[in-house]
Amino acid sequence: MKRFLAIIVAVTIFMFGAQTAGLLGTISNVSAEESLEKKIKSLIVSSKKISMIKDTVQQLDLNAVYRDKTTELVTDKAEWTSSKRSVATVENGKIVAIAPGTATIKAEYQKKSTTISVKVTETKEISKLEILDSKNIELEQYKNKQVELKVFYNDGTSEIVTDKATWTSSLNKKVSVEAGLITAMEPGTTSVNARYGGKTVSMSVKVHISKEPSKLVLQQKSIEVPVGKSEYVYVEAIYNGKRKNVVSAVADYTPEDKTLLTVFEGKVTGVKEGSTNVTISYGGKSTTLTVRVINLVDEDVAKALAKINAIHVQDWQDWQDSSELMNAVQLMREALNSPALYLNFPQDFEQLTDDIKNSVYRRAIATVAQEPFKSREDVQKRLDDIIDSEIAFDIIRKEKVKYNDDATITPEVTVGEDITDRIVQLKDGMIPNKEVSFRVSWVEVPESSQEYIKITKDWRAILLKTNDTGETVRAFVKVVFETGNVKKGPRGAMFHDMIVNIEPVKH
Repeated sequence: MKRFLAIIVAVTIFMFGAQTAGLLGTISNVSAEESLEKKIKSLIVSSKKISMIKDTVQQLDLNAVYRDKTTELVTDKAEWTSSKRSVATVENGKIVAIAPGTATIKAEYQKKSTTISVKVTETKEISKLEILDSKNIELEQYKNKQVELKVFYNDGTSEIVTDKATWTSSLNKKVSVEAGLITAMEPGTTSVNARYGGKTVSMSVKVHISKEPSKLVLQQKSIEVPVGKSEYVYVEAIYNGKRKNVVSAVADYTPEDKTLLTVFEGKVTGVKEGSTNVTISYGGKSTTLTVRVINLVDEDVAKALAKINAIHVQDWQDWQDSSELMNAVQLMREALNSPALYLNFPQDFEQLTDDIKNSVYRRAIATVAQEPFKSREDVQKRLDDIIDSEIAFDIIRKEKVKYNDDATITPEVTVGEDITDRIVQLKDGMIPNKEVSFRVSWVEVPESSQEYIKITKDWRAILLKTNDTGETVRAFVKVVFETGNVKKGPRGAMFHDMIVNIEPVKH
């Protein structure tokens, strides 16, 4: 019995052991197979080669590919390193571009690794520039055209950079260009260049004269012509608002009443007394001139001249407050506007201030006192000179106030140095009028026989010697402001007194 029980126990143990061994074997096989299937085959990164602009950021994705063909995003699990942190840094796949250069980014996970090539530039690498619309354009003089500049990058992107580019013209007299806006100036052919990101693209621009004016302009919209006398009509053709061309002699003139006057090459001659409109046409444009033909009698002209020559002022002292002078000015104003004289005032005379107009009439009174007017032509000529001179003086008056009244010559200025520009200096923010020039005409050093400043033949100021007196020396300099052609005789000139402080040399 005991033996039987022992056999049963032995068999049971054997069977249980065999099952256990089989089960463990099965478990072992499954684990080995599962381990084999989850083994990493490779790492795949979203970009192997990237270009970046300095101070930009780019996020990469890293995926693990297993032998069982499954994938897993392991960007945050991998270890990321940069070969050159001065060029680019990396953390969890996020690359930060630091400075221009190249670097290699490495991603490592479970003993597998991959690398990414990174190139950092100041800007995107440009493949080409292109001026849109046209490579060659033609423009009428003074017209303009807007063109756009497009940049294409190596990464496949593009953008409009018209306002960012530098625009130049090979011949600035032919065209001007700013931010892609090309304006035709003079007839001819030139090239316009656009530069951006170290690259340049060019286009050809041809400028030709406009065939038709935009409008006609008259110097005077109405004129008076005595019977048997002639007046010249000044007609300008304006092209695109800028270029002007005098067309008086070639324009067509059509009077409404042809019995009152004749017109030949811009010269209107009075035939009989009356008033009519004259249509002036040129280049498809037209304008209207009103002509009044007057019947002058020599006796009327003589009376008008006598009235002017009778105007005078007894006492010119305190003339600004003199009622006598003010009355004389009013009489001269009326006399010069007499229909019997039909004087022509410049077109811009009405634009002048009342002070300048009154100055014109005052000078006419002074002129009469020196020499009476002899004829209508004499009045016109002398009046033209007075008005032109007063306009010139007004320009100079406005220019003089832009300059400082005193100047300082410091000890650092060397003997023999030209100090003109140190003496005559613009006030801050002032812009000089190119029509006005100046010259130093006279200098005086009071209470001293020493000369510190010399005036050269071309009216420049030169420092003759340094100030060794130990005290500041004050010199008075007279500067002449002029407008017009100085060599042929300026239209106007005015003196301006200045103080020049010459500082002592420190020993």
